[in-house]
Amino acid sequence: MTIHDLAASHLRAGSSLRPKELNGSKEKDGPKAVDGAKGPDKVEISAEAKLLAAQAEGMEERAEMPEERVMEIRRWIADGYYDLPTTVEEVARRIFASGDLDY
Repeated sequence: MTIHDLAASHLRAGSSLRPKELNGSKEKDGPKAVDGAKGPDKVEISAEAKLLAAQAEGMEERAEMPEERVMEIRRWIADGYYDLPTTVEEVARRIFASGDLDY
């Protein structure tokens, strides 16, 4: 197998060079099997990556909030509810308890 050092200019969108032209190949067929290959490639996803994906999904679900709730929160902000010391303390407590902080 030969790996060619390609300048970044060859990788720009709209480049007129095709992959076969980049490596000098004149083949018209698709990829060929390599002697000694043991089968298809495999990818393993770690438990940590699966957990991160599940958390990201959960965040997307939480982000979808009914319009009524959004309007209610906007009213609270406009009325200064989130400026009250007791509210600031409660919000801080909930953020800390959620585990979303990296410290």
